[in-house]
Amino acid sequence: MHIDFNNLPQDPQTLQRMVHELAGHIQSQDAAMARKESDLQQHLEQIQAKTERIAHLEHQLAKLRGWRFGRSSEKLSKDQLSFWQSELEGNTAEVECALIKERGTDGSSEPAEMVKGQAKRRALPAHLPREEQLHTLSNCNHCGGELTEMGEEVVEQLDYRPASFFVRRHTKKKYCCVTCQTAITAALPAQPIEKGLPGAGLLSHIITAKFCDHQPLYRQSESYERENVPLARSTMAGWLGVSGWLLRPLVEAMRSHVMDIDVLHTDDTVVPVLDPGRGRTKQGRLWIYLRDQRFGQPCALYDYTPTRNKDGPLTWLADFKGYLQADEYPGYEGLYAGGNVIPVSCWSHARRKFTDFEKAAPSPVARQAILYIDELFAIERRLDDVNASFEERFTCRQREVVPRLASLKTWLDAQLLGLSRKSDLARAITYLTKRWTCFTQYVADGRLLMHNNPAENAIRSIALGRKNYLFAGSDQGGERAAVFYSLIETCKLNGINPYEYLADVLARIPSHPSHRIEELLPYNWKPAVSG
Repeated sequence: MHIDFNNLPQDPQTLQRMVHELAGHIQSQDAAMARKESDLQQHLEQIQAKTERIAHLEHQLAKLRGWRFGRSSEKLSKDQLSFWQSELEGNTAEVECALIKERGTDGSSEPAEMVKGQAKRRALPAHLPREEQLHTLSNCNHCGGELTEMGEEVVEQLDYRPASFFVRRHTKKKYCCVTCQTAITAALPAQPIEKGLPGAGLLSHIITAKFCDHQPLYRQSESYERENVPLARSTMAGWLGVSGWLLRPLVEAMRSHVMDIDVLHTDDTVVPVLDPGRGRTKQGRLWIYLRDQRFGQPCALYDYTPTRNKDGPLTWLADFKGYLQADEYPGYEGLYAGGNVIPVSCWSHARRKFTDFEKAAPSPVARQAILYIDELFAIERRLDDVNASFEERFTCRQREVVPRLASLKTWLDAQLLGLSRKSDLARAITYLTKRWTCFTQYVADGRLLMHNNPAENAIRSIALGRKNYLFAGSDQGGERAAVFYSLIETCKLNGINPYEYLADVLARIPSHPSHRIEELLPYNWKPAVSG
C-alpha cells in the first residue's frame, strides 16, 4: 500500500479509511512475520531434534562396534592379560628353541645352556602317580669301552593321557542259610540310577563337563567315541534328568541358608529355550540369589523362569527382609513398596553408561564423571586391601565418601542444566541422579558393597555355557540347569572341586537319610571315608 504523505487528502472520512487500510496492512504484515518466525522456530527445532537423533544413533553405533570388535571392559581383564602373557611366553619359547638349535649341543644328551632370564622349573606335584622308565647304556659313547655304574640321575616330566574309563565289576556272593535253607545274595549299595549303566563318577564328569566346563553333550559324545566308548547324547541327557531329580532336594535345602541373611545379591540372564510349538527358541531367564563369602559359607542359588515376568523374583523374595543389591529391573519395585526390602544400586552400571558414551564420543563431562566415580572405587579397593571390618568401612565411608558424593551430586545437577535432556549424556546423568538414594545407600552400612559384582561374576559362567550349547531343550531343562549351576557355583565359592563333590554326593544320596540332608550341602560337605 503506497501513501503520499506530502499530498494527503483533506477529507476526514478519506483519511479515516486510509488509516484503517494501513492498520490492516500492518496487521497482515505482522501475521506474515509471525508465521515466518514460527516456521523458522519449527525448522530450528526439527534441526535440533535431528542433530540429537544423529548423535544418539552415532553413540549407539559406536557402542555396537565396541561390543562387536572392541574390548568388553574398560580395562584388560585377567583372561585378556593371561592370554597376552601366554602369547608372549609362547613367542619367547620359540625364540629360545631357535637359539638352542643355532648354538647346537656338545654331543651329550644334556640340553644347551638355559637362556638368561628363563624361569626355573617348579617341582611337580607330589600327589601325582609316577611311572618309571629306566634308561641305560651298554658301552661308552666316546670309545666303546666297558662302563661301571656310579649312580643315577632322575628327571621328572609331566605327561598326560586322556581321562580313562573303567568298568566297575560288582560281584555279589550267594549264600545258603544253614538253618532255613534259604538262598541269599549280597545286595549292591544303592546306585544313582538303579540298574543303570553309569557310576557316580561318570555322572559327575558329564555334569561338570557341561555346566562347569561348558562342553555340550554332543561334543562329549564325540570325545568318548574317540576312546571307543559310544555314549549317545540322548542317553546322557536321560542320565542328567535322573541326576537333577536326585540333587534337587539339596538345592531346596540351601534356600533357607541364602535367606538367613539380610544382605542379598541378585541378577538375571537370558537362557534361550527350545519352543517346538513355534519352531524356534524363546527367552527363558535364570535368576541368581547370592550370599557372598563375607558372611561365611557363601551360597549361590539359581532359579529358572520361562519369562522375565516380575512374578519370579517377587515369589522367590516374598519373605526376604533387608538390603537387595541388584540392577534397576522394574519388577523389583513391588518388593520395595512395603519398605521391608531396601534397594542398593550398582555403581559399576552407572560408570558403564559414561564409559560407553566416552568411547562413542569423547566428552570432558563424561570423562570427569568417570574420574569422580573412580575415586569412590579407589577408596573401596583400599579398604579391600587392608581387609577392613564392616565397622571400619562404615567409618571410612562417612569420613571420605559422603563429602565426595555431595560434590558429585552438585556437579551432576549443574551439568544437566547445559545439556539437552534427550542427549545420551543427559540420560546417563539422569539415570544416576534419579536413583541417587539407591546409589548412595551403601555408605549407610559397612556390610554393603558399592557394586553388584559378586552376582554378575556368578552369572557369567552361564553366559559362557550359553555360547557353547546354544539353548535349553525345555522349561524343565532350564529348571534342571538351575539345580546343577546352584551346586557347582556354590562349590566354587567354597573352594570345593565340583567333580569330587558331585561324584561323592551322587554315590551317597540314594541311601542318605532325608532328615540329614544338611550334611551333603556343599558348605557342610565332608568326603565319605573309604574303607
